[in-house]
Amino acid sequence: MENISISGDDRIEKKLKFLEETFIKLGAVETEIISQGDDSQRKVFLKGDRYYKAGTLKFPDFEEIYLVISCTDEEKYAHLGIMDDVDAFAYNLTDYELEEKVRFAFGID
Repeated sequence: MENISISGDDRIEKKLKFLEETFIKLGAVETEIISQGDDSQRKVFLKGDRYYKAGTLKFPDFEEIYLVISCTDEEKYAHLGIMDDVDAFAYNLTDYELEEKVRFAFGID
């Protein structure tokens, strides 16, 4: 499994921004942390005592790019980008389905 940067793909970037907006909608707070562990350098969000970020994955044997929500409970790991993947899913989900993924990651539903 490989983390990748997809800055050139507007569709995926829009989905990542939607995930981040949903983090805030569901009570997370944007931090000053920019995760340095991969090429994406996404913002990190804090909800309760856990740090979250949206990102992408590309499995070696598949062409499809997946969105992923990652988290950690250690601030130092958030700075380094060392986070556990909570869920990976196709980027072409609806907004409703994406919000469900965030709710699951946050332990809301």
